[in-house]
Amino acid sequence: MIHFENVSKSYPSSKGGVRNLSLHICAGEFVYIIGESGAGKSTLINLLIKNIDPDAGKIRLSHLDLSEILPEELAHYRRNFGIISPKVGMLMDQTVSQNVALPLRVRGEKAWVVREAVDSMLGSVGIKEIANKKSKAYFGWRVGEGCDRSCTDYQSASDSRGRTDGGARQRHCVGHHQFARAF
Repeated sequence: MIHFENVSKSYPSSKGGVRNLSLHICAGEFVYIIGESGAGKSTLINLLIKNIDPDAGKIRLSHLDLSEILPEELAHYRRNFGIISPKVGMLMDQTVSQNVALPLRVRGEKAWVVREAVDSMLGSVGIKEIANKKSKAYFGWRVGEGCDRSCTDYQSASDSRGRTDGGARQRHCVGHHQFARAF
């Protein structure tokens, strides 16, 4: 259960944020967050994963009051979430495999465990063929490029320079998040 009670968050230099937001999402409920630019979608997510704190109100996940989470507990708390965004953050000088493997390497998993797990995960999300390519070569879209491409068109997802669209970036992110939660 996710519960926001009269939550507000404002930013000094913008119209974005949320004001007096109350919502209740039950366990197992599937919810879309949609709205115009500046409506508070990113603010809502950032509040939920504690990237930011509210100016007012209470946020609870099940029976946990988010205001009671200590800084040293944040990493463990955030493992409950997998945020998939078209603006996927990656280390661009690393390969796709290295990016996906990062959560396992940080946790100190053995090299052979990391190799097998990454190979399996990349295969399951459909991007095994670009595993050893530098991320910047495949995910280097500039603003405006690829906007007319289908993110679900996996077979024709690369342009003449070999770079992929948002769908492959999101599948890369799915693999990364699966490892962040699984181990």
